[in-house]
Amino acid sequence: MADSLAGISKHLLDLGYAVQTEKEILKVSHPDRYKFWVIDVGPGTLFRTLFKLGRPADSDSAEFLRFMNRANDDAIITRFSTREGFLAVEAWFPDVYEHGVFDVFFRRYVFEISDWSQREAETLNRFFPTESKAPG
Repeated sequence: MADSLAGISKHLLDLGYAVQTEKEILKVSHPDRYKFWVIDVGPGTLFRTLFKLGRPADSDSAEFLRFMNRANDDAIITRFSTREGFLAVEAWFPDVYEHGVFDVFFRRYVFEISDWSQREAETLNRFFPTESKAPG
């Protein structure tokens, strides 16, 4: 495992996350937060959270695209995109782990993947099935 992935893994464990390592991928979960992956992408790591899209994302694609535009406009470190029936929320972090810098990045990442679901609860209920919602 790359040094940065090892540092990230330890940091996440210290924050109460469960971390499962498979090759150069960390599968991360927490009982009160969304699951995500941390993927080694050469000169850095990619954080990815996936949400299954419901049928209304296709049937009302104009409104769904307006939501995507709002999400990307509000994002500072993440990008929102669709991939094969899923909404992907991704962020890239450089391949150098430093505790304080990573902590700021990670707190912002968690905020960005959860803030839209609180501010846009109606959108969440409309476009995403129940299994996509955060626990608790």
